[in-house]
This record gives sequence, C-alpha cells and structure tokens, in this order.
Amino acid sequence: MATSEDVASASDAAVADWAARHPHVVHAASAAPAPAHGGQRDDSTIARAAQQRQQRRARFSPAAAAHWWRQVRVLAWREGALAVRNPADLAGRLLVFCWAAIVVGAIFFNMPSDVNGFT
Repeated sequence: MATSEDVASASDAAVADWAARHPHVVHAASAAPAPAHGGQRDDSTIARAAQQRQQRRARFSPAAAAHWWRQVRVLAWREGALAVRNPADLAGRLLVFCWAAIVVGAIFFNMPSDVNGFT
C-alpha cells in the first residue's frame, strides 16, 4: 500500500515532469514563474517549488488544525464583524427570520395541547 509520502513524491515528480515539458506556462502551485528568456527551469527551482508545496501541505494537515472551540470563536467573530459592516444584510436576515416565525406560528396556532391534536 502506498504511503502519503510516496503519493506526494510521485505527484511532485509528475508536476516537475510536466513543468519541464511546458516551460512557457506558469504552474499555479509553483512559487517560481517560468524563466523570462523562455528557457527551461533549472532543477533547483523545481526542487524549491516542490519543497514549498510540501510545506503548505504540512501547514494545512489535520494535525495542524485548530481546536474546534477556537474555530467556533473565530467564525462567530467573523460573522459578527460582517453584521457590523453590513447592517442591511442583518436587517434582511431579521425580516426573513420573523417571516419564518410567523408562518410556523400560524401553522401551529390554536392547536390542542393533547396528543390527539396531532392526528
């Protein structure tokens, strides 16, 4: 069974091979653009780009993920900042929530409190 390192090195080799065959294209994952003179990228540039991709993968690996409570705090802060910056969006959401509450309340209005009321 292939390990993630085998897959990563095979992927890096495939990217390096593609970059060698297409020197005029700037690869999106590559940190270094193609040489201005139209020549081939040298091995050190390809190796540096592969190393930077591996560093980015390691930085966003599940082991480096933030604790769930920190994610909740950050997302709540972000949502609060968006609400403060865009009050029209906040008012629109409030109107939609009120409308949904009125519709659900109308459905269940004057319903008997015993179980037979649900049949």
